Amino acid sequence: MNGAVRCPRFDSCSAPICPLDPHWPTAQHIQGERVCGLLTELVKAGGQSRVAGIVTPDQFTVIVREWPKVDARWSDIRIRLRASAKTGSRIDAARANFHTPSCGTEGAPLASVFPTHPSPVVPAVLGGSDGGAG
Repeated sequence: MNGAVRCPRFDSCSAPICPLDPHWPTAQHIQGERVCGLLTELVKAGGQSRVAGIVTPDQFTVIVREWPKVDARWSDIRIRLRASAKTGSRIDAARANFHTPSCGTEGAPLASVFPTHPSPVVPAVLGGSDGGAG
């Protein structure tokens, strides 16, 4: 994949067709395989602004340019993108879950994690005020 347009989800995505991969036209998509998450987000109401917010401008340009080509080539992807356009944003849902403290998995307040006692004095041999001589 070209480093300038490498997908930010490359390491965790298993979709065989990535619009950011310059070789996607030679790749194969089998019915039922995963569809690019960026494409499924792009087709939703407000999706272009959400996708533009998580990729570089160059990546966004490539995704928008390649989307119609991907859509035209595989009917399974086209059908799934049409269905995805009718559902809510996964990016918004992830953001809402990340910022919702009522899920029971939030961490303890920092005050209870870190000790409240003052920091120990750094011994002179570790770079104290006398320049480390000791």
